[in-house]
Amino acid sequence: MRTDRPPRLGRQLGGLGRPALGRRTSGRVRTLAKASKILTEELDLVEEAGTDPDVGALWAAVEEAVPRTAVASAVATVAVLVPDIAAGD
Repeated sequence: MRTDRPPRLGRQLGGLGRPALGRRTSGRVRTLAKASKILTEELDLVEEAGTDPDVGALWAAVEEAVPRTAVASAVATVAVLVPDIAAGD
């Protein structure tokens, strides 16, 4: 092994391009991001139509891409990581 070269940049950064909390947590964050995007898009459509939101229809739109159990599990994981969310602050 050569010692006259500095370590590669990737090793120096320690994988900063990836979430530091691990694959499981980053997967849960992706789940929440996907659900949030769908929910936001659907609520924008409701607002444009000038109607009241239908909670069942909103969940159905989210569940087409992400199962409700996956969303609930992701929320639970984030609540553990960010205690203020769990406390309702």
